[in-house]
Amino acid sequence: AFFHAIGSTLYDVMSGKMDGKEALSFSFDAFANNLIPIDLGGAFNNEGRLSARPIVPTFFVPIYDLIVNEDYAGRMIYREPFTKDLEKKLSPSQLYMNGTNRMLRVITDAAYQATGGDLETGMRYYYEGGKKKRAWGGEVNPAAIEHILETTLSGKGQFYNQLFKIAIRPLEKNKEPLQSYDIPVVSRFVRTAWGDPIKDKFYDNIREAGDIISAYKMAKGVIEQGNVLNEIGRTRYENAKEIIKINNQIRDINEDLASSKVTQAHKDLLMKKKRENMRKINQIEL
Repeated sequence: AFFHAIGSTLYDVMSGKMDGKEALSFSFDAFANNLIPIDLGGAFNNEGRLSARPIVPTFFVPIYDLIVNEDYAGRMIYREPFTKDLEKKLSPSQLYMNGTNRMLRVITDAAYQATGGDLETGMRYYYEGGKKKRAWGGEVNPAAIEHILETTLSGKGQFYNQLFKIAIRPLEKNKEPLQSYDIPVVSRFVRTAWGDPIKDKFYDNIREAGDIISAYKMAKGVIEQGNVLNEIGRTRYENAKEIIKINNQIRDINEDLASSKVTQAHKDLLMKKKRENMRKINQIEL
């Protein structure tokens, strides 16, 4: 594992995906993990703070992951409301990731709607006869259920969940590109935080930009929208709009790439343009 990690690191440095400081850090992490039975790499989260995950008993790991909202590779398990106000208003059942198991989403959506929830607004409360009521069926996030199932059932749970998601993928709208860790069997060889830094930051920025725009759109009236802008910051809001604009261009490129009529030469140009747009999004500060 250590020599595989070193090979991957050298490739990433040579291809410009990783700088010398990052390479040294990852190399030390790989070396330490081969000597010590505790995952030192997992001792720090994506923000560089100490994490208790390596010493959490296996049975409680899924619960711990949900509390900190990070899986084994530091990826978010579910979306988080961008403001404290939205945290009180939004239904947890609607804060799933795009790639969350479709069947689980259907079940939680049904429970949410059965107790008065509205899929259009995704709000925790609704009004009936002038009274404010809570949609109790929306308290469960399908992404949380998926994480618990995959973690507790280990290999089999992950395999069947990935297989199901690939089978229904043609039915999905606005789907994110398939990642190696979403593919059955292949995911067994990439169950580490190693990945493409450009893509990782790109998806983080897209999600954060979407949350910023949603926070503003859900504000009612000029005063509330002004309060949201003050909390978010006008510059961050404008940057979020620019990110969404560029991402829409990337979606158009993805549609062109999916066309059976596109030539290889045109495909190469489209991929180059897509990569450039991804870099543009990564350069925008939020």
